[in-house]
Amino acid sequence: MVASTPQRRFKLSWVLIDELAVGPAPKAERHLDYLEAEGVKAVLSLSSQNEAPLPEHIEQHFQFRRLILSKPSRRQTPMIKHGSDS
Repeated sequence: MVASTPQRRFKLSWVLIDELAVGPAPKAERHLDYLEAEGVKAVLSLSSQNEAPLPEHIEQHFQFRRLILSKPSRRQTPMIKHGSDS
């Protein structure tokens, strides 16, 4: 699918066409609109809310999960948090 409005810095790359995409964290409402226009149904964030703040209402638009990966310098098991960090 191709979005009708070009996005400067927010861009998806489809790993499996129309099934799995990767991209930056959606930080603005227009990013959520772009994801919806692309047919995205779920968002998996690999960053903490501090590292990549997401819109508070992201769960109203998508199935959402956060899997916080540890920094490469720290040897810890990744922590799974469902929903928001709060």
